Amino acid sequence: MGWFLRKAFRFGPLRFNLSRSGVGISAGVKGARVGVDARGKGYVAGGRGGLYFRKRLASPGVATSPDELPESLRPQLPFALSVVLVVGLAILGLQFQGTVCAVLNIAYAILGQRLHCSPGAPVFGAYFWPALGLAVLLGVWWILWAARRDARIAAWLVERAERERPPITRDELRRAMGPDRPADGP
Repeated sequence: MGWFLRKAFRFGPLRFNLSRSGVGISAGVKGARVGVDARGKGYVAGGRGGLYFRKRLASPGVATSPDELPESLRPQLPFALSVVLVVGLAILGLQFQGTVCAVLNIAYAILGQRLHCSPGAPVFGAYFWPALGLAVLLGVWWILWAARRDARIAAWLVERAERERPPITRDELRRAMGPDRPADGP
């Protein structure tokens, strides 16, 4: 038997999923997860007892499919937003485990499950606010960087498309100006 690499590593509610495309990250509880795959596409997944579903989240405002673009031109903003959201939820969930477990226990009772969530000690303790502040600052910086990068790439693509368009002919100019405007000057 050969050596192999485990495909997923768990750290509390976070799961890092390894694939040939890269590393994806997801957060949630058993039966319900929200995450970003290795290609930067968001998804929601859930299910129990052999019946599962997975739904990709749409990326609004993207004219072409990101899979059609080269890796260097793919939009980064959806990936940045998704990762910042997942990490923020993980930090809050790890700090406020008592509240999360109370909500889960109510949900389990409503669904008739015999499961019970028992909270552990807060992970960050007294360092929660500095950790959350650092995560927020880094997340905002990453989102702004991704938005600026995507805007620059979009402007470059538009400029390139305009450069590759054939120049306008004299007849097209005359038609564009209308019948009452002469194309030739005095």
